[in-house]
Amino acid sequence: MGDRAGSSPVTRTTDSSGIHEGCRCFLYYNKLARRAWQRLLQLAGRLWRKGRSTVTKRGDDFIMKYTQIVFDIDGTLIDTEQAVLCSFQDTVKELTGKTVPIEELTFCLGITGEDALERISMENVPEALDLWIKKLIACNHMMSVFEGIPELLEELRARGIKMGIVTSKTRVSFKNDFESFAIKEYFTTAVCADDTQEHKPMPGPLLKYMEVTGEAAERLLYVGDSVYDRECAKGAGVDFAIAGWGSKGRVGEAEYCLEKPLDLLAIFKHA
Repeated sequence: MGDRAGSSPVTRTTDSSGIHEGCRCFLYYNKLARRAWQRLLQLAGRLWRKGRSTVTKRGDDFIMKYTQIVFDIDGTLIDTEQAVLCSFQDTVKELTGKTVPIEELTFCLGITGEDALERISMENVPEALDLWIKKLIACNHMMSVFEGIPELLEELRARGIKMGIVTSKTRVSFKNDFESFAIKEYFTTAVCADDTQEHKPMPGPLLKYMEVTGEAAERLLYVGDSVYDRECAKGAGVDFAIAGWGSKGRVGEAEYCLEKPLDLLAIFKHA
């Protein structure tokens, strides 16, 4: 089509120096972009390889806000499962004459001995509990600190993070089953079953811990291996981390899912 009347014709000039300069700038910045993209990919690859699912958190934010980490004992700090189940089975057999399969007794993991005995309608609970404690002491050789726990506790202490315990154990069981292990020194506060009227899965034990320490719920993280631990934390408004090394997939959702003890440190790295 022709030019409109009265308009100046459009002319094109070819400035070779301008073209060369434009090409040079384009290539320079394109090279920088490629390098930046390569570095981003390398960083993403490193992060994926290092943290691919040792620890996961529900949601997108990793804000370090915890000043105290509270631990359950059985199935979290100490591997007591076989000792607890075998001693429970022996107690039931001695008092009732029945041999109950171990897999039918796992409900007792994470709750008080008294509650466990009441669930099977044991007639004389105090007597049965005393017998169970004696048998559990005899099974102490089956107990051990989980691999990675001593290193975790040492690192948390080095970072100035206070640690405590909320357990369904009585004070007697706490002394017999836990105090003999070298990790006792790391904990400043322990709430046992004797200290509260309410027990897991109710929030009473963690509420008691907050009362004793004066710490707010949002500043605590509770680490445990059972549904009872999770429900206790939820009721108290405290974030919960699943101890995957002890839970064996029995718990479900939580704020944090840990595969091994040292994964807990990843929470603080994202602060």
